Amino acid sequence: MGVENNIPEGWVDTTLGDLMADKGYIRGPFGSVLKRGEMLDHGVLVYEQANAIYNHRKFRYFISSDKYLTLSRFTLKPNDILISCSGSFGKITIINEDDPKGIISQALLILRSKPKKIDTY
Repeated sequence: MGVENNIPEGWVDTTLGDLMADKGYIRGPFGSVLKRGEMLDHGVLVYEQANAIYNHRKFRYFISSDKYLTLSRFTLKPNDILISCSGSFGKITIINEDDPKGIISQALLILRSKPKKIDTY
């Protein structure tokens, strides 16, 4: 009567793996790859844990275009789910179309779903 096996009507029982894009689980770069000493006051943004915890878009750190080329696999895309992975574990924010281009720090995780598999809005 609307709920079978405790699954609400219209919902589908699935796994996270079935929802994720190929390589859709991306943990931030190791600290030795992205060092504080390489950070600049302008350039390509580095999303920090605070962006996920407080769901804001205030940025303190940037990297050069050359450094970005070596870390481009950590680039956020629209509809990515950004998750904090230490301290305040599990806090999230969703990356929108108008969010600035940037990469994630080592304290973050990207979950990237297959197109139209997760409604992030």
